[in-house]
Amino acid sequence: MALNKITSYPDRFQAPDGTPFEVTPEGSLSLLALGYRGLMAWRAERIEAAKSVERSRAPRKA
Repeated sequence: MALNKITSYPDRFQAPDGTPFEVTPEGSLSLLALGYRGLMAWRAERIEAAKSVERSRAPRKA
């Protein structure tokens, strides 16, 4: 998979053959292999997951 043929989106990657590549908060070696773009996608996903957990733990107003 050539790096210049990978299409990136804010929340996912798409391989040259068109198959989606899911970015998870846990990360993967594949994301690390993509370098800066993979690392930034993983960080964004990790931050979004942390915000989601905070929202679910926040007390709800009655």
